[in-house]
Amino acid sequence: MAPPEVALGIPWLLLELSAVVIALHGVAAVCTEFVFQTEGFVFGLFYTFAQCLTFAVLALAKCAIRGIPTLHVSALRGSAIAGLAMTVSHGCGILSYIYINYTTAMVFKSAKVPSVLLGARWINKAALTARELFWALCMMSGLLLFALGDGLESARFTVLGLVFIAVNLAGSTLTANLQQSVLQPSASVAPSVHGLMLVQYATASVVLFLQTSITGECSDAVRWYLRNRSAAFYTCLDNVLTYLGLEAVMCITKEFDATRANVVCSGRKAITFVFSYFFFPKPFSMLHLFGLVLTILGGWSLQQAKWHEKKTAAVEDELSNAASVDKVQEVTEQLAEFLVKFSSDEQYAILTPFLSMLDTGDEFVEPHIDEARKFICHYLAVFSQCERDLILEKWRPAFDTASLNSATESLTPSVTPPGSVTPTVVTPREFLSARREVNEVYHSHSPCGEAERS
Repeated sequence: MAPPEVALGIPWLLLELSAVVIALHGVAAVCTEFVFQTEGFVFGLFYTFAQCLTFAVLALAKCAIRGIPTLHVSALRGSAIAGLAMTVSHGCGILSYIYINYTTAMVFKSAKVPSVLLGARWINKAALTARELFWALCMMSGLLLFALGDGLESARFTVLGLVFIAVNLAGSTLTANLQQSVLQPSASVAPSVHGLMLVQYATASVVLFLQTSITGECSDAVRWYLRNRSAAFYTCLDNVLTYLGLEAVMCITKEFDATRANVVCSGRKAITFVFSYFFFPKPFSMLHLFGLVLTILGGWSLQQAKWHEKKTAAVEDELSNAASVDKVQEVTEQLAEFLVKFSSDEQYAILTPFLSMLDTGDEFVEPHIDEARKFICHYLAVFSQCERDLILEKWRPAFDTASLNSATESLTPSVTPPGSVTPTVVTPREFLSARREVNEVYHSHSPCGEAERS
């Protein structure tokens, strides 16, 4: 028996990927905190460079095994811009650990969920419902309560650290939505996750290497790590685990959207806090508790709201597509009932302006053929170009063969569909007689008539 697609209002795939992110990033966060609490560590930008370089190398290895992906120019440009934005945001996030308590920094970084949600409306033109905004703000409130508790309990809480976090939030909002726009343009051009990560982190590595080399931080950090081998080990472990977790985050962005990916990343902070307080004891007040509960409640409810929105949109799309298909089928049958009254040669002459790539220009045709062409032109004028193509496509395969009449007969229904809103089909003679009576009025109100007069 196949497992259910949804559990507790959330897709199973999202739950599985979320579990991977929580487990890997939870352990990685403990490694990060250990390094930043080691005496003498003041190399935030170098730490970011080491992470990005590790991510780029691992992504390159994955691409070498699975084949180098083909990146379109737009995807390449978007990945590079995302890499630059990520460099600034991630670098400021790492630097903030030096100036404020680790858990406070992590909580404020989690506040990017509402900003990513709002940014999706601007960058990816995504819909935003009041329900989603409410739960995002609920999650934000929980994060602020936790941060307030940390600020009251912790001696390491500075304004400069909050400035770094603010820059991190802005950059993360841009990065997350750029990643979604690159990964989800269309099924035919969307790059692989590894392709995006390779370009993004290679770009970030180059920028950070130049920065740390110019300032001298790179050489100082290397000497520090040579004296602190345990910190070097935990840095490498952190980088590898973070990369594996990021693959899952990117998959969430690709399969769902940037908002849900960031909700997962923020929600996993709860596990990070548990690990942090277990390995590195620190005060835990009621504000911490209420903030944590509110954060988890808001994040879970936001995931359910996003899934509900997706299902609703899918149903609406299905209904819209079904209505469009029914309309195309009905009009096709009506035209077939009209054309079947003509001979095969007459059908060919009537359809030539619509199916042939050649310009018929001032070609002379018999009056009834010309009138039939005008009828089809006016009849199709109210439909979109896509719908017109779908309607006429039914005759295209037989246009260059002798089976045009057979194709028309196969499209002709035995009875007019019940509830039809299209005009009742008449014979060519009946149509032409009625047409002559209203010819001038009909032409004055139609696009084709305007074209004929011009």
